[in-house]
Amino acid sequence: MSSLKFLKSCFLLAIVIGLNACGNGGNNNENTVNTKDTAEAKNDAKFDKVGEKDAQALVDAYAASTFEQRVSDTVKMYSSNADVQSIAGTMADAHSKLNMKIKGLADKKGVSLPADITPEQADKIMKWKEQKDKAERDKGYVSDLVSAHKDAIDLFQKSAQNCTDPDIKALFSDALPELQHHLEMATALHDKMKK
Repeated sequence: MSSLKFLKSCFLLAIVIGLNACGNGGNNNENTVNTKDTAEAKNDAKFDKVGEKDAQALVDAYAASTFEQRVSDTVKMYSSNADVQSIAGTMADAHSKLNMKIKGLADKKGVSLPADITPEQADKIMKWKEQKDKAERDKGYVSDLVSAHKDAIDLFQKSAQNCTDPDIKALFSDALPELQHHLEMATALHDKMKK
């Protein structure tokens, strides 16, 4: 690893550790909590059954998208495959924007969201980084990307149909075309890497 990449990695690690040491990633918003379970419990206490389902949809979408952003940022930094780096950069940027939209709407609606990925998700990222076979590591990321976007499309379609709050329904509906495009991109790269 080049010394510049090593320094970048150390710098990013220091930022992550510093933000986590601050409790909730430096975010002082009362609707952002440390874990997905805590966010769900707070939402259960705040909302009736109908509102709780809408809140749960936002929590699930935010948690999945935050993981996608974090893993893609990592892949972008550590992959040596230009195509994989490119798609990871696209995914990281797009999911960062999606997360901001979800967060903005959650704040407006009083929905609590998790502040970070789960320890299991962090472990998955660490295991990806530690894989020795870089080609298999990159194939695994792209395969997971296809699977994750199929799941995300399913979640967003169901939420666009079943949520009762019109703003929440619109967020899910509006995001679907981009998620479908991501799935197409990931599937095309997946097929290319099989050859």
